[in-house]
Amino acid sequence: MMGGSHFDAKVAEEFSSYLATCWNGQFKHQYPISNHPAWRKWRKSSAGRELWSCNNLRDASEKYSWVDNTDSGTPKTLQDALQRALSSGDDKAAKTTCFDIFKWGQVSRSEKRDDATGKYKDKCRNWVETMSSKGELCKQIYRAVNLLQPECTEALSEFSSAGLLMNSSMTKVYAFADTQKKIAIYDSRVGAALGFITRNFLTNNGYDEIPPQLRFMWGDASSISGRKARTRDPSNAVYKFPKFPYGLKADFVKANLSRDTNVLLQMALSRINQSFPLVTLEEIERSLFMIGFDVRGNLAG
Repeated sequence: MMGGSHFDAKVAEEFSSYLATCWNGQFKHQYPISNHPAWRKWRKSSAGRELWSCNNLRDASEKYSWVDNTDSGTPKTLQDALQRALSSGDDKAAKTTCFDIFKWGQVSRSEKRDDATGKYKDKCRNWVETMSSKGELCKQIYRAVNLLQPECTEALSEFSSAGLLMNSSMTKVYAFADTQKKIAIYDSRVGAALGFITRNFLTNNGYDEIPPQLRFMWGDASSISGRKARTRDPSNAVYKFPKFPYGLKADFVKANLSRDTNVLLQMALSRINQSFPLVTLEEIERSLFMIGFDVRGNLAG
């Protein structure tokens, strides 16, 4: 991605410019939806259509559909609650809100504990509870947020399986904790969408391979998505995008991916906001989330 010698300013400028044109220009995409409850909002607004489609990223953002977890909170109430807990150093409240964010995002939801240790079997729940019990949860989240800022140049070695975690669960926590609103949620759907958009950018511009800073990673659809096929793989015969890694260095790799992506999205937002009413990172994030549900096909005509 964009760190160190891999950074190519020309490629970054070209891609962020292309991404910006996709906001209000033409970027048509469509796919069949699943039976997951997340599509209830779409079915209601589209008179029961079983095919989701968009004309561009703005349209995709406006057609955002996700489960309304009123018992766990909305993105806004969860953001406010986490930032309030962090500002007051309330580790107990921060823990509760992290668990609510997991519930809202339908990640790390298992409450099963290990019979021998009494700890959560889910590593994110266990990490949050452990940090909270040590009185370090707010401190650790603040540290992660600072490191993931697009302008930060510090090494990200603190992200590891034994340190700060970075995955589809914790990326939501860090994004909600960020008062500057410069950290995007980077999960399998967002990664798939960025790869899909990149694939079209590379095709349109005649690239014969993927530049290092545009090698967006993706992950398989989870069991709750209602899809078992490789719906998240944006690769084709020419461009092969890597999958999320696993193992000891996975958190470090994903943290670098997150921060580099934040840089590119801020560049794109800067361009978008020169011509249109103020667009937020959350709106871009929602459009990517929707596009990334299924990226197996080509762009619609």
